[in-house]
Amino acid sequence: MSRAQAIGLGVLGFALSVAYDPFIAGGAATPRWTVMALALIALPFLGRGRITWAHVAGLAFVGWALASLGWSQAWYDSHDALLKLLILAGMFLLGSRIEDMRTFWIGAGLGLLPSAAMIALEASGLVDILGIPRSPGLFVGHQFPAGMYGNGLFYAEAATLVAVALAVSRQWVLAAIVLGPLLLLGNIPRGPILALVVVGMAWSLIRGWRPGVMGCAAILSVALAGATFIRPDTVHLRMDMWQDVIEAFRLFGYGYGSYHAVIPFHSTHYDASQWVEVGPHNEFVGVLFELGLPGLFLAVAFCGIVLVASRPALYQKPARFQYAEHLVLIAFLTEAMFGNAAHLPATAGMFVLVAGHASRGLPVWNWAAVFCRTGLRRGLEFPYGAAISRRSDPRRTFVSLSGEVQDCAGTPVVRPGKASG
Repeated sequence: MSRAQAIGLGVLGFALSVAYDPFIAGGAATPRWTVMALALIALPFLGRGRITWAHVAGLAFVGWALASLGWSQAWYDSHDALLKLLILAGMFLLGSRIEDMRTFWIGAGLGLLPSAAMIALEASGLVDILGIPRSPGLFVGHQFPAGMYGNGLFYAEAATLVAVALAVSRQWVLAAIVLGPLLLLGNIPRGPILALVVVGMAWSLIRGWRPGVMGCAAILSVALAGATFIRPDTVHLRMDMWQDVIEAFRLFGYGYGSYHAVIPFHSTHYDASQWVEVGPHNEFVGVLFELGLPGLFLAVAFCGIVLVASRPALYQKPARFQYAEHLVLIAFLTEAMFGNAAHLPATAGMFVLVAGHASRGLPVWNWAAVFCRTGLRRGLEFPYGAAISRRSDPRRTFVSLSGEVQDCAGTPVVRPGKASG
């Protein structure tokens, strides 16, 4: 990776996370979609891309989401959601052409510093920066600015992903500063805290540290029990949302991005006419509602492929940074199980960027091997299956994306007169 590319990646991380605080209206959403859209201008200058099974699964998901316009019950919302999905697809392609993401995480960590400082000053009660009316807080005798709850959670979700990557790369000081506001936000960032515990458990399993696994499992149990005890209303609300989605199930869903507009007509367990979230606080449940079983299958397949691809055994990285992608993906998926992380541009953008980078460890998708009998063994190595046509001629050759002549199994074929040496 050239110095210009490394600097540009750091600038992207900084722009995606800067001013991610509770005091700027819309600061957690609109400008960041624009930042990611502008970043896609760099795609033609990053060389030729590779097509892997992660690309195929992602393209299938995008195609199914586009097809859902045909039966969407909320056209306006569907078009808006699809535009954002296409931006995320471009970020995935961008990630697949990046050699090293360390400068991105450093830039993202530096971008979060102003927000961390503002949250710390406001939460401490020592400084009232913007004169925002304060509401009862989460600690005894403590008050937070009105509106800090929602956007404070947004900061916590983004900061968790950044801090995990920084900690694995041994940027301890920056990671600690980024995570500091989570302690001041009390029980607001419960999902991110659970994600950190799950990451700790995964790291202990990877390192073979049995006491760490047992300790993280105990902490996770206490955290879940505490979250239920401290604010049981939000736990019941999530269960009510999920139950409404299950009862309103349709095989092909109601159209991508339609949850906010359609769920009030199917809500029976909570009053959605007064307050509706952008999603049911579980991204997979939301996909089931909007895209049905086909969409859920494609989403799970995509996440599974990139999660497996991020293992260091498949993609050799510097030892100092070798587990960062795997743990960041685990943290995001944990947040997605209890929140709407995929609807927020910073967390969603980081996820697809890491997923794209992880896909570099996958073999190139060989369409010839999918249809040739001799490609069965190669096709079953990774991904998880292949459709083989017994009528295909194993002697046929094909030109790969790199311009190399290959047989049906993907083995290079040397033409007569072209042998070297």
